[in-house]
Amino acid sequence: MLSIDDVKKAAESLWRAEQTRDWAEPVSNRHPNADVADAYRIGLAVRDLKLAAGRIVKGHKIGLTSKAMRSMTGATEPD
Repeated sequence: MLSIDDVKKAAESLWRAEQTRDWAEPVSNRHPNADVADAYRIGLAVRDLKLAAGRIVKGHKIGLTSKAMRSMTGATEPD
């Protein structure tokens, strides 16, 4: 599990890369032991940075939109 500081630094790096369109080293390179829970924590931290900058959260993410991905997972419709 990444520390709060590691999560914050990763989120700031990703947010800065989005703003500047500069390349950011993948989080998995910097933190090879990061897990799925860490990824979600980083994603939420990026969202918080965007909200603090005045962005608005709209809509929702839809997964398994391609037939190939649904076939791989056994899903019958997007989630």
